[in-house]
Amino acid sequence: MSSLRNLEKIVNISCEPLYQILSRNLETIQKLDKKQIFTYPVSVIDVPDYLDVIQKPMDFLTIGQKYDFSFFFLKKKKFLIHLIF
Repeated sequence: MSSLRNLEKIVNISCEPLYQILSRNLETIQKLDKKQIFTYPVSVIDVPDYLDVIQKPMDFLTIGQKYDFSFFFLKKKKFLIHLIF
């Protein structure tokens, strides 16, 4: 168990620069969304057929809340940004 924690620490430390770069990129992309169209999830109450058109909905709030700083989730976060556009 101890070796697993050590490995996790090493992965987190080695991913920190990557996390910082991706965080800055996410912030930059969010600033481009001046009307905040992609800031929050689309409500299916407001747009009932939204999920019929968009099979993998994504927004900036979900990206920020859903994933932590580990290496696996950094890769996943990069993929999720592509779903917005």
